[in-house]
Amino acid sequence: MTKSTCGKRLFCILGVVVCAQSVLATEVSFQSVDGSPVVDGYAQIPPHSAFKFSYDVVLPENPPADLTFQYHYVYINNAYVAKLAPPGGAAGIDWRVNHPSSLARAVGEYQTLEICIGDITRLEDKYRQYCDTVHLQTRVTRETLDSHYVHTSALNDGYNYSGCMAYSCAFYRDIFFASDQPWQNSYRVSPDFPGPRGEPASAHINNLTFDYYYPAAAGKIDSSAAKTLIILGHPANKTKEIFRVDQALAIEFLLDSGYAVAALDFRHPLKEVDANKSPVAKDDMGRAVQFFKHYADEFNINRNRIVLAGTSLGGGLAVYTGMRELQNIGSVDPVARESSKVAGVWGYDASTTYSTTWIRNNYLEAPTPTTPSELNAYYCYYSYLEDYGNLQLYGHAFGLVDTNSPKLGLYYADELVDLSEHKLTVDDLKHCPDAGDPGAYDLVHLPNFSLPMIEAYENNGIGARIQVAYGQPITQYYYDLVGFVNGL
Repeated sequence: MTKSTCGKRLFCILGVVVCAQSVLATEVSFQSVDGSPVVDGYAQIPPHSAFKFSYDVVLPENPPADLTFQYHYVYINNAYVAKLAPPGGAAGIDWRVNHPSSLARAVGEYQTLEICIGDITRLEDKYRQYCDTVHLQTRVTRETLDSHYVHTSALNDGYNYSGCMAYSCAFYRDIFFASDQPWQNSYRVSPDFPGPRGEPASAHINNLTFDYYYPAAAGKIDSSAAKTLIILGHPANKTKEIFRVDQALAIEFLLDSGYAVAALDFRHPLKEVDANKSPVAKDDMGRAVQFFKHYADEFNINRNRIVLAGTSLGGGLAVYTGMRELQNIGSVDPVARESSKVAGVWGYDASTTYSTTWIRNNYLEAPTPTTPSELNAYYCYYSYLEDYGNLQLYGHAFGLVDTNSPKLGLYYADELVDLSEHKLTVDDLKHCPDAGDPGAYDLVHLPNFSLPMIEAYENNGIGARIQVAYGQPITQYYYDLVGFVNGL
């Protein structure tokens, strides 16, 4: 690329053309991205396409004596990408680089772009470099969303289900709501779809994306009255596609009621953990709420009428998310500056805590020194994880309830379990110690999870905001969701 003020230096490295004037800037700093100035370390980029960015570089006044400055180092999402070799050294203003289409991002996707100076031969020495970072997000507009619009009810994905267009619905597929954080879920058994970038279904690649269903006779997001948004969370071992494969009638019912619906893919707080066994997934659903609030106009939703709903894992994450606030006023990311508070939460078979300590101490029979491992009920709940009394490590919803907590509904398929005589043993539990083992009670979906939440609401003087029902089929859960939303 060239321009009239940028004729002094030109070089090409790995197919990337760069140019700059040979005048010192004041520091290493990004100046523009896609023709717009970088503001507070943030910029928006076009989806699915290349773009250009510019930056200034000045050599540090007192660098380490052994550090040279001949190259520019490019990092994307903290990973090394390229080393650029500007003629005449690293310093200069208005260096311009083409971000190639091979690294393009999808709608809503995030990327961190970093330029560093200070020549190193090992990535372990990156801490010695002088760097600047810009946080990029692809533009979310009605026009860019069109690239995710499904024009036909026949998706050719190998499944038969009620097509969205059959019931006056606009369907937008695989929209990113957070950073590009793909993860592999070999434990997910169904449905298994290709990833948002065309990864094969057999790879089990998932991303922080959602499918969006909008009630529109014209088949597109329109400018009618802003809609209430229902965010649906899938059960464990499933994906967001379950709602258009196995639960398409639920989507149709909610659309017929005039709601917009978003079905999320998100991570499991007890299965997606880092090397230290700390969760990486607790914020996923809250981040989706922030995303929709920031882009409420683009999706034509009422930012003050967002409801979290879900079954099993999705219900538990909905409850936990509803009790939290992720808003970060000081963030460079405008989405993160939004509140994650919602108008209501409606969960089915939902856990109200993921604390391994609390669940073992309150629901499971304690082992004795002579208890063999196969009879130790403590092993029935994520035996490889410990929170050591830090109840909020994996999520502890009823410990976060306050006077501002949202209206909450909890439905369970089973009735309450009587724990007055003894806690649950291995013989009492389904799928313990092995999957498929018989037992009367499902620990993950135990209706007793509702009791501490009821107590927390009552202790905060908001007992009227919670409703609980037991022995309810999933169909009743969806029917009553409409009444719950209309009563907000």
